[in-house]
Amino acid sequence: MQWRQTDSMNVDVVYTWVDGSDRLWAARKAAFQAAAGRSDPAACHAARFRSVGELRYSIRSVLAYAPWVNRIHVVTDGQRPDWLREISPKVGIVDHRDIFLNPAWLPCYAARGIESQLHHIPGLAERFIYFNDDMFLGRPVTPATFFDRAGRPRVFTSTRFPRARPWHARPELLPGNLDVLHSGSVEQSRLRVMRQLDRLICYEVRHQPKAISRSLMFELEDQFPEDFAAVASARFRVATTINPFYLHAFYGIATGRARPNYLRAIRARRSWKDLAIRGLNLDDSCFVNLGGDQAGARLERIAHARPKFICINQTAETTDHDLRAMGWLMRRMWPQTTSLASLAVRGETGMQGAEHDARLTA
Repeated sequence: MQWRQTDSMNVDVVYTWVDGSDRLWAARKAAFQAAAGRSDPAACHAARFRSVGELRYSIRSVLAYAPWVNRIHVVTDGQRPDWLREISPKVGIVDHRDIFLNPAWLPCYAARGIESQLHHIPGLAERFIYFNDDMFLGRPVTPATFFDRAGRPRVFTSTRFPRARPWHARPELLPGNLDVLHSGSVEQSRLRVMRQLDRLICYEVRHQPKAISRSLMFELEDQFPEDFAAVASARFRVATTINPFYLHAFYGIATGRARPNYLRAIRARRSWKDLAIRGLNLDDSCFVNLGGDQAGARLERIAHARPKFICINQTAETTDHDLRAMGWLMRRMWPQTTSLASLAVRGETGMQGAEHDARLTA
């Protein structure tokens, strides 16, 4: 199958989103958490569910820089942002009850459990791009950014070539400095592929938007039914289940159904490579742990370098100051208008001087 220009309108975007400040939602979550007994505190920390308007700005970035997207599906747990109806007719709400195969698995408070059911969205396109609500586009992208000429998803990797690690497909060997809740599920997924296909895929996947084949997800669900049921029925995140989209990435690469695609990371300090990347319009990204030592510097770099892919991840260490800095950056880069021209004009000056200080203290 060859990529055709007419296919460009057949790519959807899918978000998972929750408003953790909703008192009814929070009370229900607390009740299920208490009933579950002992659980990893990191799986239930408020930062995983806190919403500070990221979704609105993320959708604005998609509307501005990927106007060819057909539909935008926001998957929620009985919630709806007040502003959603006004942002674009492309955007629609999908409730968890509409996609979970087994109603007994609900409610689900683990992102990967919800992700394991997204391919069941009614009317979802064969090709879709999965965004967390804290992921953004900083420059124009095309369908070819996410899918190759044969329509295969591109898997954004952190290295140009596979690099074997002692803990690959061996979650029991994970070093203590890694996030076991995340890395454990990644290695469980790598392990499943190695057992099924006798191939160890040693790429690491960037935490940025993910291009997904819906038919491949259905195939994986058929081949790994117990794993899909286990992750979908886990109300809170655990380290022993698969990560569905990493399984999709590793299985896709192993079978030639997906293609690894190196995605360079923008660092906290400027580099001559940034100019080359921008001049050639190559793919680049920036990940920010909001609250880390380099969070402020990375936000500054985003304002200046405007990478194609951006993720600003809240953590347990995120402060009110960090959230104000994030808010300023979002308002600066993705204002109310979705005009590309106006975004370019407003975004080039960056976060500097007195304006920067005034915005942070507002």
